[in-house]
Amino acid sequence: MITVIDYSVGNIRSVCNALDNIGCENRLSNLSDDIKNADGIILPGVAAFGYAMKALGEECGELLKEEAAKGKPLMGICSGYQVLFDSSTELGFNEGLGMINGAVERLPEGLVIPHMGWNQVRINPEIPLFDGLAEEEYFYFAHSYYAILTDPQAKSAMTEYGETDVLACVQKENIFGLQFHPEKSSRLGMKVLKNFEKICRR
Repeated sequence: MITVIDYSVGNIRSVCNALDNIGCENRLSNLSDDIKNADGIILPGVAAFGYAMKALGEECGELLKEEAAKGKPLMGICSGYQVLFDSSTELGFNEGLGMINGAVERLPEGLVIPHMGWNQVRINPEIPLFDGLAEEEYFYFAHSYYAILTDPQAKSAMTEYGETDVLACVQKENIFGLQFHPEKSSRLGMKVLKNFEKICRR
């Protein structure tokens, strides 16, 4: 069972629908028992960083960190991925969950913002979310801020927007993050979600 965190931020239901489509048992909840009893956790979201942190709440945020520290697979998507980092400058300075070292900043001047649409990701075969995928695949992005990774323990996969390398996926042990939207990325996105389900079953 995968628990999708319900904190009223953006695309939550579409993630559940995608999991339903691949036959993955899931529940939408922010109850502590549902989080503790889950085989894995997905933190979705489409919102400004500070709003996402406020909506998540300190209690739920601490519980997510506790469960991840026990080795439970946790995957953040879009703003749910960005809040895994230390901080963001979006709408002022905001602290994140600090589960992965790095900061979230606005995409550089001169680029069309938001970065929206399909873009090619350079697949890192060491990240199990990409098992069975080719070296370069296209996924759907929609964001104005991007994470700058400073964590030496983390693995990464990149995309290029203009002349800027953008972190598309990160893994730190059992913690995963996706800047792109797997639930909007057709067959390949479903493959990524299926791979996460497999990770949760190990």
